[in-house]
Amino acid sequence: MFSPAIADRLGAWFGGLAAQSGRELFPQLTDREREVLDLLARGYDNRRIAKALFLSDKTIRNHVPSVLTKLGAADRADAVQRARRAGLGADDPRLTP
Repeated sequence: MFSPAIADRLGAWFGGLAAQSGRELFPQLTDREREVLDLLARGYDNRRIAKALFLSDKTIRNHVPSVLTKLGAADRADAVQRARRAGLGADDPRLTP
């Protein structure tokens, strides 16, 4: 049993570790590109990614090929597979429409 203050600190610490793993696994991606990759791994299409990140469809259409190139992924499915193996694509209730 932990006090609420300790539980919050532990939650923040472990949450920071989870967020850091994407940066370590995909250091060639920008933070925005990692966000796009995470949403790709959740199965989002470009329009839904744009809506979730408050960006235009065109901006997402520009980000996706950049992500694929930087990962050396053959296609979108290959990038999704790599992202999921790295732990990206977990459900986030804040992004559920």
